Amino acid sequence: MANPAREHLKKLRRDIQAKERDDVMTQEEIDLIFSKELSDKEIDKLHGIKRKPWIGFLISCVGSLIIWSLIGYFIFNII
Repeated sequence: MANPAREHLKKLRRDIQAKERDDVMTQEEIDLIFSKELSDKEIDKLHGIKRKPWIGFLISCVGSLIIWSLIGYFIFNII
């Protein structure tokens, strides 16, 4: 299932890129791109996105362990 927010942004980006360079963007297009009125949680709720921050935490922890293990391995094998 496609992410509706991502699809919307792709369509918006394509529409903006399709314009000629001399064309002036409308205020609505500018507001859509640089909108700071809605928080991330409100945007997620609007588009039905469910975030899982524990996955990012898990990935960063495992990645850190792997990187530091490799660094330690190379240091102790060289010495």
